[in-house]
Amino acid sequence: MLEGQFAPQAPFSGDASVVKSGATFFIYHTCYAVDRQGTDTCLATSQDGATWTLVDTGDAQSQGRVLRSEIGAWDEAHETPFAIQWKGETWLYAIGYSPASTGFFGAKKVQLAVARSKDGVHFEPTQGPLFELSTLDSHGLTSPTIVEHEGKLVMLYTGWCLDAASCPRVKDGKLVALLGATSSDGVAWQKRAEPVVLDVPMPWASQGIAETHLLREPTTGKFLLFFQGLSSGAHVLGMGWADDPFGPWTWLPDPILKPDDVGGWASGGLVAPHVFVESGKSYLWFSGEETDPTTGKIKTFRIGLATADGPLLIAP
Repeated sequence: MLEGQFAPQAPFSGDASVVKSGATFFIYHTCYAVDRQGTDTCLATSQDGATWTLVDTGDAQSQGRVLRSEIGAWDEAHETPFAIQWKGETWLYAIGYSPASTGFFGAKKVQLAVARSKDGVHFEPTQGPLFELSTLDSHGLTSPTIVEHEGKLVMLYTGWCLDAASCPRVKDGKLVALLGATSSDGVAWQKRAEPVVLDVPMPWASQGIAETHLLREPTTGKFLLFFQGLSSGAHVLGMGWADDPFGPWTWLPDPILKPDDVGGWASGGLVAPHVFVESGKSYLWFSGEETDPTTGKIKTFRIGLATADGPLLIAP
């Protein structure tokens, strides 16, 4: 479990994105930035994917922090990072907004940034915003997830619209849409005109899917989509598959992981899945929300791990 730089007094760590270099796992994650009074992106390493050590990045205020911007910049705060090893570098995408203290829902506009690194630890300043927002992501976006496909980078991300006047779905509690974009250089992105996913048939995701992770299954070659199912109950994790990264999708009818499978530290729900497959073993990292039993409000985030032996085979 990864609890963040202020555990055990104030555990806060979420939105795992994992890459591997040699025998070492690198986990980029949302952490707390003292000087911003908000969130940023930190890095820890592990040899087994379960026990983590925050990397010494020379940041005295937020141990392990790898992204940092000036106070007042458009990306004063960062969340939901995604790392991809591409062209001999680590490309680290994250959403950004300002001021940091408002959080995602309090920000006026939440956009996408990218930073690059030769060693996966020391990153150049962020570039962005990378594309303009439109109707279904008019408030902003979260959780970019990227794969290489047919010579381009393909991105899926969660678009958020909070305005019922422009998005009638908001009246039914449906604030999210899964959207897509492509790029040849990792910086200039072309958004797809149509959403990738709006609604799914499972009752445990009646308000849509969010915080997705896309990967290509090495055994079947199919694209797997792991996601957080949104409903009026506690969030659970689900999975779908397709022959193309933009679908159409076939959905597993039942969740793959629920809060009851994890324990009290994830009593509020499971979010932000990230899956890594290697040598016949599958790793599923996820964020657990712990709620206050008195108020019901979320008080902490931690990153946990579930594993499975064998390939991620797809049902017919």
